[in-house]
Amino acid sequence: MDHEILVNQLRLLLDKLSDKRGPVALFMLNTFGPGFAQPWHLIVSAKKFDQLSRSEAIKEMTTLVREHGDESFWRPLIRITVLKTQDPFVRSVNASMQVSPNEMETISDATVAGFEIPYALLVRSQSVVAA
Repeated sequence: MDHEILVNQLRLLLDKLSDKRGPVALFMLNTFGPGFAQPWHLIVSAKKFDQLSRSEAIKEMTTLVREHGDESFWRPLIRITVLKTQDPFVRSVNASMQVSPNEMETISDATVAGFEIPYALLVRSQSVVAA
């Protein structure tokens, strides 16, 4: 899948997530380097997920991803992590990298809250009011 198609699919998925679960604090695809044939790790934080257990939130997000696109979109996703909006990682990303709707930021070789990010596409990063 090429970069433009991936970005468009991510934005559509983010819109669907926002419609279903309200404000999204973090929406990031993380991997070990550039190239879209690599396995990806989707990291998500949405206000309404804070009310669910971690397993319920991951199950709902997995269902949303599979309903959203064809197999070429979701097959490279090897992991989906759903974090609370007040998680230190989410708060650190939000504080250091604001990405609003219709924008996207590419991150390379960064460290946030003690976590190394070799390469990531940051589709949304914005603070949300705690539930």
